[in-house]
Amino acid sequence: MIKIEELTNEDCIYAMETGEFSDKILASASRVIIILTQSWCPDWWVQKRVFRDTEDTANLKVYYLEYDKKDFKSEFTGFKETVFQNGLIPYLRYYKEGTLDSESNYSGRRQIRKWLKS
Repeated sequence: MIKIEELTNEDCIYAMETGEFSDKILASASRVIIILTQSWCPDWWVQKRVFRDTEDTANLKVYYLEYDKKDFKSEFTGFKETVFQNGLIPYLRYYKEGTLDSESNYSGRRQIRKWLKS
């Protein structure tokens, strides 16, 4: 099972101010996935199960944000849709060695394993 960790308010505010998540997040493992979503999203519920059903690996760290639960929901929605240019949820950002590698709006177990091996 891959553990997913919630981003802090400070992590999110930093991203909104700078246009990207901090090195603390991006360098926390050789592969990082950041999921930006809303708690009510059925695709997010399925995506969580994918991580629960995927074998953990030491070189992967997964973070998430359910921004509909945050006081800065409107600001974060605007940031995500303009800076990251993605209005869909869940929105996944894949980083290799701290650099954005790819983006998607869903990822199955097979896709995650393939990305980890690439």
